[in-house]
Amino acid sequence: SPHATTSPTGEAGATASYSWSESEINVYFTDELGISNQEQSYFSYFLSLLADGLSLWSRTNSKYL
Repeated sequence: SPHATTSPTGEAGATASYSWSESEINVYFTDELGISNQEQSYFSYFLSLLADGLSLWSRTNSKYL
């Protein structure tokens, strides 16, 4: 199920927003000027693909473990 929360990162005026679901993970960092880090979202998309691959591998190879 989707979930979203916002927590301080330690920098003055900066926040990090985390939202995730069963199929995707998106992490957006927004500074005090309201500029989001798109590279971070692309990296999170890559991580979600990697996690999907690992979960698929673990399901298909669980009978051998």
